[in-house]
Amino acid sequence: MRATKAVVGAAVAAFASTVEAAVASTCVGNNDVCFQWGAPDTTISSGSGNVYFQLRAPTTYSWFALGSGSQMRGASIFVVYNNGANNVTLSTRSGQGNFMPAFTARTDVELLEGSGIVDGNMVANVRCNGCSDIDISSSSNWIAAWKAGPSLDSPSPSTDITVHDAHSQFAVNLQQATITSDSNPFVSTPNSANPPPAPVGGGNPTTGTSGVVVQQGASQGQILQNAHGIVMAVVFIAGYPLGSSLMPLLGKWVLHASWQLLAFLGMWAGFGIGYTVATNNGV
Repeated sequence: MRATKAVVGAAVAAFASTVEAAVASTCVGNNDVCFQWGAPDTTISSGSGNVYFQLRAPTTYSWFALGSGSQMRGASIFVVYNNGANNVTLSTRSGQGNFMPAFTARTDVELLEGSGIVDGNMVANVRCNGCSDIDISSSSNWIAAWKAGPSLDSPSPSTDITVHDAHSQFAVNLQQATITSDSNPFVSTPNSANPPPAPVGGGNPTTGTSGVVVQQGASQGQILQNAHGIVMAVVFIAGYPLGSSLMPLLGKWVLHASWQLLAFLGMWAGFGIGYTVATNNGV
């Protein structure tokens, strides 16, 4: 245990040396889709201004994305994929709800130095110049999604993408993700491409510097998705079969009809939950 803590501590220290100050970071999925954030003092104090963030994932992913907001509908989404020329494409998109995110050209978003294919990872260092759609608070909501598969190899920001394999939702304390100057914090040293340390102990991910905490938990969408699965499983595995056996076993048609009616209503409740999940995820 002490040896493990020593290794983790060394990784945290190494990561801290690659950035200017307290950059918030987290990894999702299999701990290989990673993000970092940093904001200058002036942005933190005024509540608006430049925000810097990094997106990183292995080239085994077809695409991956980070979005500002608590759900896909209405979110400002930043999609990254291989451009086919040893670099990455950053595609700014808008969450559409029932449809895949649509490309939306933005003049306030820049792809910065240090971006590209680095050590088998797609890396995008991004500056959002005074983006009003980013919440500069101690509980800034973000979403992420990713899709494993063949490289898109496209320089076009409007390239079609397929439905994600999985997604996540988390809150970032941007009030503490302070950097000392209004410049790219991810190229401070030649080793700045190193990923943030993975969460320790299977709990909520934390950053490696200055105690900046990224809170991560089950999103409302995930809760609804689980509820849909449970309700439909109960209805079709237990509800309908048990109801159909009541008539031959007990000969009580009223009990049989009442039970089947409850199962029928449960089925439609499960369908409604599933429809809500599909709508929120743009399926």
